[in-house]
Amino acid sequence: MASGKFRVEVRGKIAVVTTDCGENRFNLDFVNKLNKALDEVESNPNVQAVITTGIGKFFSNGLDVNWMGQVAKNNQVSELIKFFEGIHALNRRMITFPVPTIAAINGHCVAQGGFWALHHDYRLMRTKRSWFSLPEVHLKLPIGEHNIKLVRMKVNGDVARDSLVFGKWYSPEESLQAGFVDQLAEPEELLESAIKFAHQCLGTRGFDRGTLKAMKENVYKDLLDVEDTMPDLNRYTKLAKPKL
Repeated sequence: MASGKFRVEVRGKIAVVTTDCGENRFNLDFVNKLNKALDEVESNPNVQAVITTGIGKFFSNGLDVNWMGQVAKNNQVSELIKFFEGIHALNRRMITFPVPTIAAINGHCVAQGGFWALHHDYRLMRTKRSWFSLPEVHLKLPIGEHNIKLVRMKVNGDVARDSLVFGKWYSPEESLQAGFVDQLAEPEELLESAIKFAHQCLGTRGFDRGTLKAMKENVYKDLLDVEDTMPDLNRYTKLAKPKL
């Protein structure tokens, strides 16, 4: 499960949510703890923007496929259903979050980690030793309609094709050129750059939470109207690493 720490720090108007769980892979516990952190942010009326980031080499390395495979092999179908329902709700929550959202991509950003980052309003990425990729094709896993529409909304057609169909890996510079990220920063300057970016986004007036949330719901209506579907759960039984 998601052993590690979830920390919420408020710096003036800006909340910083830091996940320190190794590769920051998504499983049911990770989703629940991330939601709890967002609850803390949303309940603070003084917060006007939120930054999410990780510790070490990974922003997020995607789904916790080993956990999913073990759950599937144990015939705990209800746990997988709960997980997919939770991750769908989390993604929808983030793309309509009532304050500006910024992903400070501190390292590798892969598969669901990439989709999670794309549900933010903005993305800053560290230079050097980090990759962005949506490599589900190499994992033999389908990509749902919601995430396909998300990518098409965020980047142009050629980039959507190369990333979704062929699972291309993008360096920080290529990620910026492709439109996956909005800005690059040196690793030691990433968080401060994200905080500065957040202040620039807010300007002198900031945003009314209710109005901003409603605006996001209108802008992303086509995406939000996509009905969440449950993937073929049998695909995950073969993903678990054998126990020694």
